[in-house]
Amino acid sequence: MHLALREAVFHPEREHRFDPVRGWRFDVALSVLKIGFGCEDGVGTSGYHTWGKGYGQICEKYNAVAITVWLVLRCSVTIIREQGTSGVITDVQRLAARGRQTAGDPPLLSEQG
Repeated sequence: MHLALREAVFHPEREHRFDPVRGWRFDVALSVLKIGFGCEDGVGTSGYHTWGKGYGQICEKYNAVAITVWLVLRCSVTIIREQGTSGVITDVQRLAARGRQTAGDPPLLSEQG
């Protein structure tokens, strides 16, 4: 994911810490656009992120992110391996083209009702 974003002329950061108190991090982040990526592994195999205590902790982390200015794009390692990163790159390009907002920015004109 990191390499694909870099090749697409974005400037990704690995293990970007978005919560200094809890120490929570994104697997990969585009700080300028305030987009974080959660790459889940073990989907369908009872992995840590998909059941029990691990799932609860991941829900807590993503809920904390939801009330910030960060946008999280989630993906599974399996899908990235099987289908590549082109879908994720397309999503990021679309967000960048529409001027992904950062904290304090007014709503985009196209989003005002």
